[in-house]
Amino acid sequence: MQDKKKNANKKEGLWAIIVVIVIIAIVLLFFLLGGCSKKYTVDFNSNGGSIVEPLKVEKDGTIVKPSDPTREGYIFAGWYLNGELFDFNTKITGDITLEARWTKIDDACTLSCEEGYTLNEETCTCEKVAEDKLAADRTSLTLTVGGSYTIKLTIPSSITDKTVTWKSSDTSIVTVDKNGKITAKKVGTAEVTATVGGQSVTIKVTVKEKTQAKEEEDEDIEVTKVSVSGNKKMNVGESQKLKLTVKPSDATNKSVTWSSSDPSVATVDKNGKVTAVGEGEVTITATAKDGSKESDSITITVSSVYKVTFTAEDMGGGLGATRWQYTVTRDGKTFTDYKGFTIAGHQCRPDGERVKTSEIESKPSSTTITLNNGKTVTASVTYNE
Repeated sequence: MQDKKKNANKKEGLWAIIVVIVIIAIVLLFFLLGGCSKKYTVDFNSNGGSIVEPLKVEKDGTIVKPSDPTREGYIFAGWYLNGELFDFNTKITGDITLEARWTKIDDACTLSCEEGYTLNEETCTCEKVAEDKLAADRTSLTLTVGGSYTIKLTIPSSITDKTVTWKSSDTSIVTVDKNGKITAKKVGTAEVTATVGGQSVTIKVTVKEKTQAKEEEDEDIEVTKVSVSGNKKMNVGESQKLKLTVKPSDATNKSVTWSSSDPSVATVDKNGKVTAVGEGEVTITATAKDGSKESDSITITVSSVYKVTFTAEDMGGGLGATRWQYTVTRDGKTFTDYKGFTIAGHQCRPDGERVKTSEIESKPSSTTITLNNGKTVTASVTYNE
């Protein structure tokens, strides 16, 4: 009897151990499969606008664009990351901070809206109106004394009688004619109402003193990065236009100044076109003009162009077979500052003998010339028969 109890206890203990092992395995599997996946924080720097709370997102996840912040006197221009407009479909792979960009709005917004949209002058944006609702192209308007503006209405198709009645709340400040033309009379605020088929729309009009116009410029956006790319090897006589990238894309002044470290090797014009003029190494630099001092450079190696030309000549005078007369040029000019080169096994020197045409019937298209300074260069070979 005691043996049976001992066996039962052993089995119970064994099952307990198995249960614990299974639980541990499940926990480990949970962690391995991402049960505790890493999350990243997306912060929002509103740059003087209303606060936007940070968001948490799992690795490789995306975030939903939050409501646009507001800032008095400015229009929200978007969220930017590293100087570029942020795409909210981008997968998040680390903690990031998005920065708000703003555009100043003038006292009188001059944005023009299409039919079916109305202008909110406070935010200087066009807002779509319901198809069955009477709407004006502006919800508010700022004029100077003596100025005028003609309101454009969007009248629903459901209204058959499209006769418009216009009314000013204070004709001493603004008047309105039968065509919707509003004229500012004196400083103050008034409302102009248009009524069509039982529907009405009201435009708030603010009249200011006529003063000498003073243009209010947007905040300058400085260049943060300049990148230059192109071919790093050129031959004398060749040209190329370098690729220029200036960030951010909405920088106020994206112009650059181009310069060459050695114009005797290569020149560069105001558009970034490089022309190779002499053998050597040169650095071409683009520097931002906006005062940020951002710049980038590319180093280009310019090589001379060597050519060997063989011309068949009938030597006459009893010399027999036709022979090749050869000349060497560098960058289009006759060149003799070399030790020699080999064509089809035949040694050629600046003062060497002419070569029989039968000796180089294979007519190789290139050869290697040994210069007097010991260096070797590759030359193309042409044949004039």
